[in-house]
Amino acid sequence: MTEVTEREILKREDLKLPNCPIPRPGEEVVWYTDAARRTGVYLGYGPGSRPIVNSDLGFPDILRSFEDIRLLNPENRLGPIWDTLPAGTIHRPYVEETTKFKELLLRKIPPGPSYLELIHEIWYRGFEVFLVGGTVRDIIAGGESKDVDLVTTMPLKLALPLLTNMFRGTPSIDDKNGFVRLGGTPKSRDPFIDLKCFVYKEPGTDQAVFSGNFDRDIRHRDFACNSVYYDPVNNALFDPRQRGIQTAEERVLEVVCDWTLRGSYSRATIVIRLCKFVTRGFTYTDQTASEIHANFLADLDAMKTSQIANYINVQFFSKDPAATRASILAAIEKAFIELKAETTWRTRILPALEAAG
Repeated sequence: MTEVTEREILKREDLKLPNCPIPRPGEEVVWYTDAARRTGVYLGYGPGSRPIVNSDLGFPDILRSFEDIRLLNPENRLGPIWDTLPAGTIHRPYVEETTKFKELLLRKIPPGPSYLELIHEIWYRGFEVFLVGGTVRDIIAGGESKDVDLVTTMPLKLALPLLTNMFRGTPSIDDKNGFVRLGGTPKSRDPFIDLKCFVYKEPGTDQAVFSGNFDRDIRHRDFACNSVYYDPVNNALFDPRQRGIQTAEERVLEVVCDWTLRGSYSRATIVIRLCKFVTRGFTYTDQTASEIHANFLADLDAMKTSQIANYINVQFFSKDPAATRASILAAIEKAFIELKAETTWRTRILPALEAAG
């Protein structure tokens, strides 16, 4: 890791912003329903990239497409999603980090385009796009990253023609989770991209809403170290909770997930992910342990045996094929014991793995 101790703080006015062709969340819009003119505030979009507006009649309205709405005041636009962030949350990466980001993003994704090409195509079409999650965490921690996770303000239905032409074929979009995988697969070890929408509420359901909002997106993530966003166009790190960069550097786990916004299955996966990171050398605070016990651990009891086995296989065994199953199981058991969750390991985790063979 670099010896420099302070990152340069960037000002919002120093950053470039794409010219978004659709309303930004919070902007007033106009549309027509049954020959009647309506106005309201654009909130976000749901499955199928259908716009959701809070109408002048006082209730949410789900419209057919973005072609149904227009800006009420086109000359009075809201700023980007980072416009309301407090001072001190936007940083210039270290030179070494910038170099690693550039090298990673120049890699090709089957069948040809690079990560950076896709990022530029999204940005020049008027939408913000960031690297996030383990991609950013690992580079900040001084390591390397092989995978690229992107999150964008671009509705995936609007991106579909671009993705189809860039990747030779129509990618399968998970509308309810606002997600599409491009390129290879983790199993093939070929480069791939997970392209996701910013989550606003209830992902995975028919009531899902996606929008451009750092705070709401973070509350659907797991730990602060996975909640730093890197903008390749501006070469800027965004740390909305102001704990992500430090905890990534120190390899410390602090919960940012809002358990009240997540379902039982999602809450249970937070426990497994915490143990995964512990087996990779991360530590956690007493506060984190207390939150896991209070708000997440019990949900493992509601998780199906097959779900536990499948999730652990994906998180542990598929990520480290060179390690032996016995050594991985021993590391997981040790992590649960250190968490003071030995009973959960003995009654839920181990039986699920034994049943799965």
